Amino acid sequence: MPHLSTESSNAGICSNRTTHLDEWDKQSQTIGPFHVEQLVPMSDTLNTTAQSRIRSFIERIERLKQIQREAADDMTEVYAEAKGEGFDVKILRKVVDRRALDPAARQEQEALLDLYETAVREGS
Repeated sequence: MPHLSTESSNAGICSNRTTHLDEWDKQSQTIGPFHVEQLVPMSDTLNTTAQSRIRSFIERIERLKQIQREAADDMTEVYAEAKGEGFDVKILRKVVDRRALDPAARQEQEALLDLYETAVREGS
């Protein structure tokens, strides 16, 4: 399918707006046998409320990611402190992981662990 340049159709839009490319959205349409792509201002694609909501979601996610990084750094420090005092960090991590499970899942995991350990002892 031939590709038409849309420079002339974009001339009016581009001459009136001098913005960054990320504020533009590519739209495609088929006119007869031709496939036409053109850049249109994002404001023509999304209304102001939608743009504001998207920006709000992105900013909230970015703040949460920052909090998550800070929490991970804090946990690393706590584990390093525990290791410095002679505690086995690997076991501490297992205890933390097991405590995070709901009681039924933890009980099922313990039962399976006991079953497997018994099978290994009896098989030896």
